Amino acid sequence: DPGNWNLAALPTSADSIVFNTVQANPYCMGLLSSWTLSSVGFKESCEIDLGANKILTSSGSVVFDGGSKTFTLKSGKVEAAGNRIFLGDGTSGNTLIVEGANTILKSPEATVGGNNFFSLSPNYGNNHVIIRDGATYDGNVMMAVNSTGAKNNSFTVTGPGTKWTTRGVRNTRLYVADNQSIVISNRATAVLSGVPIGQGINHEGSIWLGTVNNSAVGQNHRLVVADGASLWTDQSITAGRNGSNCEIRLADGGYIGSGYTVMLGFNKVSAQTSGNRLTVSGVGNGLYARGGVIIGYGPGSHANGFVVQPGAELAYGGSLIAGEDEADDSNYMTIAGTMS
Repeated sequence: DPGNWNLAALPTSADSIVFNTVQANPYCMGLLSSWTLSSVGFKESCEIDLGANKILTSSGSVVFDGGSKTFTLKSGKVEAAGNRIFLGDGTSGNTLIVEGANTILKSPEATVGGNNFFSLSPNYGNNHVIIRDGATYDGNVMMAVNSTGAKNNSFTVTGPGTKWTTRGVRNTRLYVADNQSIVISNRATAVLSGVPIGQGINHEGSIWLGTVNNSAVGQNHRLVVADGASLWTDQSITAGRNGSNCEIRLADGGYIGSGYTVMLGFNKVSAQTSGNRLTVSGVGNGLYARGGVIIGYGPGSHANGFVVQPGAELAYGGSLIAGEDEADDSNYMTIAGTMS
């Protein structure tokens, strides 16, 4: 309704909009099927109910950031077409929920050297994203990019029909700050596309649990696939890229497939990369690694472990390697399940 705006006209693609206050009714688009703005920001807890098949597009960024606020996208599509999506850019304790079969959140097409991704808590901690109940998130995720104080953030994809997809050449990474987690559960699916093999970063892959660069160490990151959920990537998955005590866990019918390698402990800095582990726990859980499994890559990569428990399945091409470098020690694998 144009009458709801100060200028008695709807904002256009040249305008940047920040929603600072919330009425009793959720935001909606009325008769509009699509609406493009220069940038979009949400500052207060709210429901964003656009309506099925309706699209709110920012030609720049979309920001959810108010401090201990909850933002719920209930229907329609919200897209950042030019820059990135932010949650917790300047505050802590925010939650973004994307729910329902008619609901899509999309970040820009990812490009080499670009900033086109979901930037979850670049500077602040305790921010959480939940994709659930058949909704879709289309894009990559970067967690805690800039600050070691941006701890305890999470990205969860859960529920039958819920999807996480990526495309382009940027990867999903848990970065410098400690205690970041990705959970895929309850029959949700994730299909992640990374850099095509042969472009020079094959050992880095589609998912990193570790750090942003070669000078800092991130610890205690988790990737959990459980309760009938599945994750497929055409690239590698690395737990402990310049990081320690990072974990990949499959439980209760979880499945992970990698079109390249699965790596535990990938050290490119002087600090030790140790205590990273992958556990495939019991009947109904499976891991496929087309390029094999490497436990301990690079000097100073110690005590990284791979465990396949009874009843679980492991299928791989290439090799199973524990300790790629002669300086690596105490890396281990225990395989009690089915192997092919």
